[in-house]
Amino acid sequence: MNTPHRRPGSPAAQSPAPARVHPAPALFRAGLALSGLALSGLVLSGLALSGLAVAGAAPASATSSSADRSGDPASVLVLVNRDHPLEPVDYRPERLTPAGGSANLLVPEAAVALAVLLEDAAAAGHALVVESAYRSHERQAVLYEGYVQRYGEAYAARISAPPGTSEHQLGLAADVGLASGQCSLSRCFGSTPAGVWVAANAARHGFIVRYGEGQEEVTGYQYEPWHLRFVGVEAARDMERAGVATLEEYTRLLDGREGAGPWRSVPETTGWAPRWSAGYLFY
Repeated sequence: MNTPHRRPGSPAAQSPAPARVHPAPALFRAGLALSGLALSGLVLSGLALSGLAVAGAAPASATSSSADRSGDPASVLVLVNRDHPLEPVDYRPERLTPAGGSANLLVPEAAVALAVLLEDAAAAGHALVVESAYRSHERQAVLYEGYVQRYGEAYAARISAPPGTSEHQLGLAADVGLASGQCSLSRCFGSTPAGVWVAANAARHGFIVRYGEGQEEVTGYQYEPWHLRFVGVEAARDMERAGVATLEEYTRLLDGREGAGPWRSVPETTGWAPRWSAGYLFY
């Protein structure tokens, strides 16, 4: 998150791009029955393609316990905000890599997903760039103090995270914007054709618009259509299906699901299942 810069925008609508088709792994194409298959980080024990019965399955990336998610900053579903600060407060990801052809860094999984999102956006006619990504505890402290000095504590807390509570420190959050600089880090980005496209297509790339419009009471921050948080494709789509707009609410939803019992099936729990055709996986 950064201080919004006010520039005029031009509202427009954009239809979501068609679903991407990915070649399935060779073992799937061969039609082999696999035990202990790892699919997008979710370990499926005793996989049955017809019913996808899974021991202890939760929505994809969410197989860890609530305590693991909230306490492990390396988890893609970790909740970080003023009520859930990072532990340790000066956490730095073990691995970071350039994201979206820029000097900005993300953890590798998020960097790859963001590169595909930017590529798909370009194919749809939207030139996007990465404006900010990983920020260290020290860098966030400098930025936050600058906002406090400029705007005062109350307003600074609505537009920037105090050090140790920023998603940017996870290496899972990126601020994107138009290559032209129009509506850079501003609410009007959400009304541009590119901003509309991002909101409609973020989930299929594993991202959510973290601070949605009208969600300030839940997230603690103003609407930021440029701030994307990587949670993984399955979790992002699960949030869409469940009608959950914030990571705070999704965390509570997962906590409730974990108390539902040790045996559940993926379709029954999330409504999600892969579709197979001619050796390709559709998601």
